[in-house]
Amino acid sequence: MGLDSANAGDLLSSEEVEAEAAAWRAETRHKMDSAAS
Repeated sequence: MGLDSANAGDLLSSEEVEAEAAAWRAETRHKMDSAAS
């Protein structure tokens, strides 16, 4: 996903971006919790 994709019109909707970000945050939090214990 880069500028070329954006220029080609392959943009994600803000809902898709938010859903992906939420999943990424949850995964990161889980990894940090696992590493801390």
